[in-house]
Amino acid sequence: MSVSQGILRISNKPMESIQGVIATSCFFFGLYVLSPFYVQGAISSISVVFSDSTIGRMSVGLFFFVLPALPTILGFFYERYRTLKWRSRSAFYMFVGISFLTCLRLITLGFTPLIWVFYLSLGIISAILYLYWKARDA
Repeated sequence: MSVSQGILRISNKPMESIQGVIATSCFFFGLYVLSPFYVQGAISSISVVFSDSTIGRMSVGLFFFVLPALPTILGFFYERYRTLKWRSRSAFYMFVGISFLTCLRLITLGFTPLIWVFYLSLGIISAILYLYWKARDA
């Protein structure tokens, strides 16, 4: 596929493209949290809460970021996961995961590092995608 065909495909299906970008970022963030390369820092909300528990940190990465993004990523390759049911479920679970990370960051670090605003905007976009797919399904 050439670049122009890829751009045309994105412009024909913008909602799928937006959900694909969010799913890809959630998937790779979850893999990073699962990996041994994850560095616990003072401004990382996951490492502040789960500083002593590697299993807790890895379960957050798996259940809140990798698994919710998986149906959307599989939908790029398999027809079975391209249904509205799978798209709406994936968008809802990504909304829950991103909202969890936003709340965790606000509770542990407070309002001053404004990075939580970007997480909140991704969560709102995921919620809008969920509502869009539910409206199309009805």
